[in-house]
Amino acid sequence: MLSDITIIFSSYLAMGRTGAIAGSLFLHQNVLLTLMVALALDFFQIPVYGVILDTSSRTTALGRRFDAFLARRRELWQRRMAAGGFWGSLARMQPLAVIAVAMVPLRGCGIISACVLCFMLGFSRGYSTLLIMTGSLGGALATLAILYEPMRLFNG
Repeated sequence: MLSDITIIFSSYLAMGRTGAIAGSLFLHQNVLLTLMVALALDFFQIPVYGVILDTSSRTTALGRRFDAFLARRRELWQRRMAAGGFWGSLARMQPLAVIAVAMVPLRGCGIISACVLCFMLGFSRGYSTLLIMTGSLGGALATLAILYEPMRLFNG
């Protein structure tokens, strides 16, 4: 089992969640173990990115300007949600946007982009983690569903 986790961990570091799932299917690894390791690695990234974003926004001059920009953006979103109409309904779909971004199966687009989006939208850490992990689980299951049959046919 330790060798399975090592293979999954290595492929996750090299190619991300999608690569770990594809590699484990190709090497006939345990799919459930692969999902658990991939989700655990996704989960451990969230606080790291959160601390980096939080610290950089308070300590650097560029971060403080970015924080001021975000405050103006948040105020605009609040006004749009209060106004209603098309923009109001679109602004209320922020959680779905975070889940969709976290589901993206491309390296560098999933967890880190969802963390930045949650930071920009001003979500709490707990709520952000819930949304990102929901998207991560959905993306992992979608990747597994897409790759399972082709890999099974390829491996014979």
